[in-house]
Amino acid sequence: MTQWFTSDLHFAHPHVAKLRGFEGYREHDETIIRNLNELVAPDDDLYVLGDISSGSKTSLDEALRLLHGLNVGRRHRTLILGNHDTTRLEANKIRKFITEFGQVALRGSATIHGYGNVLLSHYPYANHLDDGPHDGLSTNATSSRFQHLAIPPDGKTLLHGHTHAAIPDEFNDPWQINIGLDAWELHPVSEEQIRRLLPRNGYIY
Repeated sequence: MTQWFTSDLHFAHPHVAKLRGFEGYREHDETIIRNLNELVAPDDDLYVLGDISSGSKTSLDEALRLLHGLNVGRRHRTLILGNHDTTRLEANKIRKFITEFGQVALRGSATIHGYGNVLLSHYPYANHLDDGPHDGLSTNATSSRFQHLAIPPDGKTLLHGHTHAAIPDEFNDPWQINIGLDAWELHPVSEEQIRRLLPRNGYIY
């Protein structure tokens, strides 16, 4: 069994599909589902760190339909909520999310074998959400309006998405790894890939 991590699927979201080089969102969505199914086995664990859709009802319903076609079973899927999912625990949306995810939360943690616990959040650490401009990130990547949803830095490794950066370490912060699709050529990230990054970032496990 392998643990896999990803974020910012943005199914049925034409704007994001175009930014990723697709003419239409259907080709974009099919590519992501194919990439997930080629790597994540039925008994693996898949953590999605937010933004499965644009947030509209039409986009969300389409995202849930697409997720139903994943190889990995529902009970092996965890959703950490992002800003396009909800910024609070809304009952009507949670009921929809749990049709395709075994666990739904605002934040979480996972154990990487041989290393220990890593934190899971849609957002980077709260100190980076300061409204400061960062080249190559989405327009709301560092918006302070999400600061109350983010985790304060506390010396633990954080896996996150949200920024749509093209590299895993856009903040040059050794305590964070961006596992979003844009940083990994639209593929999920395995726990082994994460472990390979940790020594480079100054960790010993």
